[in-house]
Amino acid sequence: MIVQKHFTTLTIATALTSISTQAIAQSDSICLIDQRFSRVDLYPVGEHPGQVELADLDQDGYLDAVVLNRTAGSFTVLLGDPSGAFTHLTEIPTGQLPTAQEFDDIDHDGDTDLLIVDAETDEITIFLNDGNAGFVEHSRVEVGERSRSIKVADFNNDGYTDIVCTHHQYQIDDPTIEILLGGPNITFAEPFGLYDDMHTNDVSIADFNNDGNADIAALEGIYPSANRGRIYLGNGNATFDDPILFNSRRSTITSTVADMNNDGHLDIVSVSRIDFSVIIHYGDGTGAFNDDRQIPLFVEAANVATAHLNDDDMLDIVVSYDGILIGDGGGISILESRSNGSFRLNYVPNIGLSSWVAVADLNDDGQTDFVAPARGTDSLEVFLDQCGVCPADLNGDGMLDYFDVSALLNPNPGANQFLDYNLDGTTNFFDISDFLIDFQSGCP
Repeated sequence: MIVQKHFTTLTIATALTSISTQAIAQSDSICLIDQRFSRVDLYPVGEHPGQVELADLDQDGYLDAVVLNRTAGSFTVLLGDPSGAFTHLTEIPTGQLPTAQEFDDIDHDGDTDLLIVDAETDEITIFLNDGNAGFVEHSRVEVGERSRSIKVADFNNDGYTDIVCTHHQYQIDDPTIEILLGGPNITFAEPFGLYDDMHTNDVSIADFNNDGNADIAALEGIYPSANRGRIYLGNGNATFDDPILFNSRRSTITSTVADMNNDGHLDIVSVSRIDFSVIIHYGDGTGAFNDDRQIPLFVEAANVATAHLNDDDMLDIVVSYDGILIGDGGGISILESRSNGSFRLNYVPNIGLSSWVAVADLNDDGQTDFVAPARGTDSLEVFLDQCGVCPADLNGDGMLDYFDVSALLNPNPGANQFLDYNLDGTTNFFDISDFLIDFQSGCP
């Protein structure tokens, strides 16, 4: 039964002053997804930061970050600690225009190495990790002109890392996707290409047909020449079937792979700059993608990631923007999955334009945090989920005040119900009571 709101703000404010019960901290409370990322830490990096990735680089059990600095021609290494904070370790030169990076244990010594593609020098630079997040350049591999992204896989199942690069196609016989097969001692065979009439910006690597072999998904890139996508099913011997075609959207910048509808099949999530939207392409487990969903955004997006950000079993979506600052926030949005299959668009204020976003639990509190570069301030923004830090701080601003009371009474404007604060499945007086107890307890 839904209990109607008969408590006014004045009534609750009066009650707050009269409670004398010993407060008991509530460890499992509702947090509003668009208001709980109130702790935002800034860390200086190089000029014009771009792609950022997270991994445990020094094997201490905590996630570290590598940020590509496009204008500076370098990458910055930041070491993480148990609180989710980072310490600047070093900035390492890499080339003229580092555009993409990928982690991999390419020398099979148990630590995470780094591969960086440079769009100006048309090279991939391989940096080996000494086990303490110290990176030393090992070698450079030539690739095609104007490489845009880099991914790794083992396409021939020989135990060595293979590399995939994407390129802008300038001539009809230019390869859209270039593959370099790896061999012993970090060597690579002459590249071969997958030819198509697309301008592919990014690819996703996954086993889309569940045969145990790595496949490639490619979507139409920057130019709005057509709505199309391609799935190249791998045979496990570095050969690929003719591509499976499916309808896509124009101007796909980046994509990621996840099971968005919990049907056991991998889906593709991408952003379209031309259509101002997030696109979910639903897979059927055979490599075919015959159904899609378009989720409108207000401005063009740059990057997309998926994570569980609320209490349901559906994946949510985090989007970064790198072109226009939106009036309601900054360069980050969260698309919160809802029980009816829809998504609610939330804004997370930040200080700059973000061309990338990476998600993970940085402080081991069971909540998903995320990081994003801030172009203009040359810093890395770290957004730490504050859910549970102070249960009654519903708007996540670190203070207990009228706005938290308002959030309790108005979780969904127009719904005429208050928040199920104690998560018992019913909205009633006990939610108000538990909230008042936590409110009186204050924040640590």
